[in-house]
Amino acid sequence: DVECLAVGLTGLHGRTPDAAGLRACLPVGWRVDRLRAVDDSIAAYLCGLGSRPGVVVVVGTGVAAVAWAGADRWAHGDGRGPVLGDRGGGFWIGLRALRQVCGSLDGVDPATDLLGLAEARYGHRSEFSRLLAWDPSVVARIAGFCVDVVAAADAGDAVARDLIGDAAQELRRTTVATARRAGLDGATAGFTMVGEVARAGEILVGPWRDGVVADEPHLRWVDSDRTPLDGLADLTM
Repeated sequence: DVECLAVGLTGLHGRTPDAAGLRACLPVGWRVDRLRAVDDSIAAYLCGLGSRPGVVVVVGTGVAAVAWAGADRWAHGDGRGPVLGDRGGGFWIGLRALRQVCGSLDGVDPATDLLGLAEARYGHRSEFSRLLAWDPSVVARIAGFCVDVVAAADAGDAVARDLIGDAAQELRRTTVATARRAGLDGATAGFTMVGEVARAGEILVGPWRDGVVADEPHLRWVDSDRTPLDGLADLTM
């Protein structure tokens, strides 16, 4: 017997999920009194800002931003997947880094320490592009390279530093645009970043945070060490 089950689902974008369909997915024998389902970005908002107005950007393999200005004034940004969106996320960073690596092999881009890191993760340079092209989990595997890109940027590799800087600017644009669409421009509110890529530290978070404040000085940085699971736990109370 479960008193309350809270679920975060990807891609709802404001749509109400089918409660009967969700209950049908529960393990046989489970009896759930209350079932609460939200877009996973809402769970991230709750963990980042709770019930306070502001904007939260979730940065993992992909990217989604949620802004709330009180009452029913919500806005959702990005969350469009690796082909059409997820600007500045783990896959976005990893893919651009691997393209730079391949460009350096072809002599059209500058040499970079990322080549050695790519070989350590994916195999010899003569093979990894072919193997990744046919890998069914290619999005997750390429997103994993983001960890190496951050490490190379921290170590001073110019190509990696530029890539992380570009990611920070993409995240800034998404954060600010989502806040404005919700009606937060000019209103004092909080903003924060959650997700695995947020753990990259100041090399990514710093320029993103500074850029948001430069564009919208009324927004106030909120440091959060909670996870979206904490936000879902709040929904069971």
